[in-house]
Amino acid sequence: MNLEQLRPIQKQLDDKILEQHGLTESNLSVQKASALICELWECMNESKVFKYWSVKKPNRDELLEEYVDSIHFALSLANDIGLSDYEYVDPGENDLNILAIGLTNMITRLPVEKNIEQVLNYLIKLGYQLGFTEEDVINEYYNKNKENHARQESGTY
Repeated sequence: MNLEQLRPIQKQLDDKILEQHGLTESNLSVQKASALICELWECMNESKVFKYWSVKKPNRDELLEEYVDSIHFALSLANDIGLSDYEYVDPGENDLNILAIGLTNMITRLPVEKNIEQVLNYLIKLGYQLGFTEEDVINEYYNKNKENHARQESGTY
């Protein structure tokens, strides 16, 4: 899954948000890492993977939306860290619960260790395991970006 084409769009969105809130020069890596963890677990909640007691099936559209929310914050952090020349490397783990727990652990260390490549690898693997294609993710990212732009323009962001 190659998401590199989304990083410049994420940069534009981040710049608008920072300007709108007067945070242009702020270091928000801890807040972004917290947001990424939150969005990751909203995705996991929607996936119902850990809900061994539940008989409800996940809603694919809502699951994709939550997954892309985590992509937004991961790309934002990649931009902040200055990642260049990133190429996905399959981390090998296939159990969704282990992926999510490991990813959470990596994200908590991200502001200090700057391990964004590893975070992206696990996050992309999670997307594959959830059944999403690169096209699914990119299309949903563009759709969400349009929504975010509209909310910013109306002042409701």
